[in-house]
Amino acid sequence: MNRRFGQGTEDPLSQNKLRFSRWHPVDDTLSVSALLSPGQSQTGIYVLEFSDGEEYVGQTTGLLSRVAAHRRRWPGEIVGLRFAPVRPDDLDLAERDTISRLHADGARLRNVALVSLPLHSEALDYVIDPALQQDWLDGAAGQVVLGDRAARAAQRKRTQRAHAKLAARKDYQDLLGSLALYVGECLPYPHQTERRFWTVTSLPATGRGPDFHRLAAISVNNVETLVLEEACEPGGPWERYGFINVALGEKRLRVRGTQSEIGHYGTTGEVQRFFFGSMSELRALLDHPRVAEAARRLALGLLRKGTSMFGRFHDYNLADDIFLCLDAKP
Repeated sequence: MNRRFGQGTEDPLSQNKLRFSRWHPVDDTLSVSALLSPGQSQTGIYVLEFSDGEEYVGQTTGLLSRVAAHRRRWPGEIVGLRFAPVRPDDLDLAERDTISRLHADGARLRNVALVSLPLHSEALDYVIDPALQQDWLDGAAGQVVLGDRAARAAQRKRTQRAHAKLAARKDYQDLLGSLALYVGECLPYPHQTERRFWTVTSLPATGRGPDFHRLAAISVNNVETLVLEEACEPGGPWERYGFINVALGEKRLRVRGTQSEIGHYGTTGEVQRFFFGSMSELRALLDHPRVAEAARRLALGLLRKGTSMFGRFHDYNLADDIFLCLDAKP
């Protein structure tokens, strides 16, 4: 007799140490968690039974989320479920064996096309849902889904000229080192938050004049946190400097030999701004525990405010150099 809860009934397909439990009937209103015993493993091989008599075989390390995904793909069509716990290392072989056995027995499998693939890829399934892979094989291959990949390529081209001009400077490595130092020390998981939450620009136009221009800037949310600039007196040489904004605590921080001032932004209020002339001077600032903590506190607070409105100005070319610089560090 079939049961809807507990371990389910033993499926006659059980063999080679695979013992399938079967639940039938089930529908989209029934939570799969109600079918499993407390603490039961969700790693194994599952077989979906459909109202038209077809079946689908898959492997999973999270049965609840996988069945939920299939229900979104095939709403109202799933009427039965079989599941056999399997060790993670044995999933590939167990899945292929189950597909081959059912296919040989004449079962109509919705994923029969996958039998021809050489290996199952759990890694790929985390990126592209198996149901979407099946859709692609079933005729959606002509539908090109690019996400924002083309937009990022176009943005690289737009910022390429400014980046090339910046990269041609003799002091580019020092400039790059300062930017990489800030990203590495002050931004959590920068590769996951790039462009959406923080941006970097080459030769931004902000405040540009005959005796002043910015070389590069990092903004978090909508506030500049690290800026590299260059200025000159009339007839004099150009002098480079930069500043880093940090959170202002109850007391203003004092660092010997370093100039600072109080800045103000509408979204953050007052911040403390430290000036530096080179990467080594910025390194000395961030070696100061209280300055480093204040820099991280400001950056994290801004990240938590949400996405940046400056994403369209983000220079992926400069960001690429920053990440390569960080990756090269021992």
